[in-house]
Amino acid sequence: MSGNESGGTMMDGIRRFTLALTLALCTVFPVQAAVTQELATPANDSVESTREYIGQAYARARNQDLEGAASALDLAIRSPGFVELEDIEQYTALSLAARISLDKRGPKRAYALFRRSSSYPYAEGGDWHGRFSGAFVTRDYGDAAYCVATIATRWPQTLDEINNQAIFMIASALQGDAEKADFRFEMLSALFAAGWTVDGGQPNYLWSNLADELVRRGEVKQAALVASRIDSARAVLAMSVDKRFDPIVRRGGIAFDVEKVAMAELQAAERRAADDAQQLRSIIELQYLLLDTLQAERALALADEVVDRVRDGKGPPIYRDFKSDYIWILDNRSRALQRLGRWDEAVAQQRKAALRPENGDMNVSQALNLGLLLAELDHPDEALSAVADLGDMSPYGRMQLELVRLMAAVERNDAPEVQRHLDFMREHRSDAPSTYQDALLSAERLDEAADLILERLRSESLRGAVLTEIQEYAEVPSTPRQAERSRRRREVLSRPQVQAELKKVGRIASFRLGPPFS
Repeated sequence: MSGNESGGTMMDGIRRFTLALTLALCTVFPVQAAVTQELATPANDSVESTREYIGQAYARARNQDLEGAASALDLAIRSPGFVELEDIEQYTALSLAARISLDKRGPKRAYALFRRSSSYPYAEGGDWHGRFSGAFVTRDYGDAAYCVATIATRWPQTLDEINNQAIFMIASALQGDAEKADFRFEMLSALFAAGWTVDGGQPNYLWSNLADELVRRGEVKQAALVASRIDSARAVLAMSVDKRFDPIVRRGGIAFDVEKVAMAELQAAERRAADDAQQLRSIIELQYLLLDTLQAERALALADEVVDRVRDGKGPPIYRDFKSDYIWILDNRSRALQRLGRWDEAVAQQRKAALRPENGDMNVSQALNLGLLLAELDHPDEALSAVADLGDMSPYGRMQLELVRLMAAVERNDAPEVQRHLDFMREHRSDAPSTYQDALLSAERLDEAADLILERLRSESLRGAVLTEIQEYAEVPSTPRQAERSRRRREVLSRPQVQAELKKVGRIASFRLGPPFS
């Protein structure tokens, strides 16, 4: 029977009913299933018996018995007659089973079903979003990237259903994975074509990655188009000092004037902060840019204004993201004070920030920042106390913790402890190469620091970060420890072997921006 025929047959009933049901099931049916009679056992494994299982599944779904529907669909899908059904019947059964499994058992259990349902030409966006969820939670990042690319191409209006940070995590996880490089490239290309943004802003880091890959593939014109959408001064700076991007930097003209991009970026951030006075995130982003453009007094004034407004517990009614983001207002207040050389006030502010919870748990980020600041100021005992009782942290956070401990050991002239922390950081250096670089400079291991810079310059995935670190930035107040580390970095960079490698892949220039915060 063809799909164009009409009538009261089971086939037509499946087509009319289940295509709508698979799209609406998770929102229409409540979680609690109604009690129904036991499943009947079809007589044999024929196509007709398989359709009988499916018919029972639809009847149970209509009766809100999702567990019963799932059991009937499982029997149908595993029966020999299933492969003899028409494609549309197979798809609708698989899609319904996948959506019930997602609703009742979670994305891991539903993943295999969604992979099957999404392979049919009838697949809808819900199948691909379900497949994405399963791929992401099982860390199949190659397939997750494939799902994002498909959704961006076929249903771009639904991209906002995917958490932005998940896309960044996928891109990061696949970076440097040669076997899955094409999945990453197709994802970024599809997102760019769909005009994807993050909270209205450009995902500049990802567009830089995409432009890099396009240049490698000889698609310079498309790479220049991608680069033209980048509106971050830091991203433009990184591209302008990396010789990989020379073919498009030469095309870019005014677009690659770092200081002009910085001013335009700052003005856009000021507008966003003014347009949404109930969101701290826009103020925090403005603070970062003010610190970048050497306007620490303004960054401090912004923080003071927020602190004054939320006195007496008024934060949550004024700012909808107060609980999650207020600590970063305080963190940036400390950074502004550091940029002004007001070290004691910066420490006092960071202590207050570290006392506040982070995402409802113990504050790890601000405690680490406090420990680093105290270590930079030659207060090893206080630095160690600040980080003595931290909870779970990311691999990057663990590297920051080891840096605090190493700096304290250096200040105490405790050579065995210095070596112990260096050994750990060497083993885990891929978690935070820049942090390990600082550790080697702090411990005055200049030969090893030179070797690490060479390793990073020779790596396509690590080169951009080290080139950004070694540029000549505007002078800002620094602690004696910071000044000594900068002197040692210059000494390492002056070595002939480092200079030779640097000239192959990049360049050093002067910028009227503050040095990046570690």
